[in-house]
Amino acid sequence: MARYAYILVFLIIALTVAPESTAKSRNKPRPSGGTYTLSVAGYVTGQGSADVSPGSSVHLMLSVAPEGGGKGASVDAVLQLGVSYRFSGESTVLGRPAHFEGRLDVPDDDKERLLRGVRLVCRFHTTDSQPVRYASVVGYIPALADARDRIDSGDDDGKGNGNGHGHGD
Repeated sequence: MARYAYILVFLIIALTVAPESTAKSRNKPRPSGGTYTLSVAGYVTGQGSADVSPGSSVHLMLSVAPEGGGKGASVDAVLQLGVSYRFSGESTVLGRPAHFEGRLDVPDDDKERLLRGVRLVCRFHTTDSQPVRYASVVGYIPALADARDRIDSGDDDGKGNGNGHGHGD
């Protein structure tokens, strides 16, 4: 019994005198909010833009026309942005109801080489009783895609800024 009391006292003392952690949280390094340039392909083709409000919504503004040609139309969809940078919602495309689902692809860290900036990908399909038609939307924030990072400028030696013991910036 005395052994358990010593262990309990030791744990209380250890937790009381433990230094405060200076570790940083693993947040996404690049902002996901802003204006994206978009391209549309599928049963409709076109271009557009999206305004993203982090933690809130994705507002798609597209100008599309049927893939084979014909009269075009505007698509205006406000989609709710949920967890894990995913969004979904309903709108109309060329007069037909459609369901939209997509996500924002945000790099995991500053050294991400494959994905530059933040990418928006979305797929939508018609939801009425006529044959279902599909299209995809892909976009990016031009300023982030053109930005150079430490790896591009040769300032990164791959060793980090710390001393190996959790200290550094």
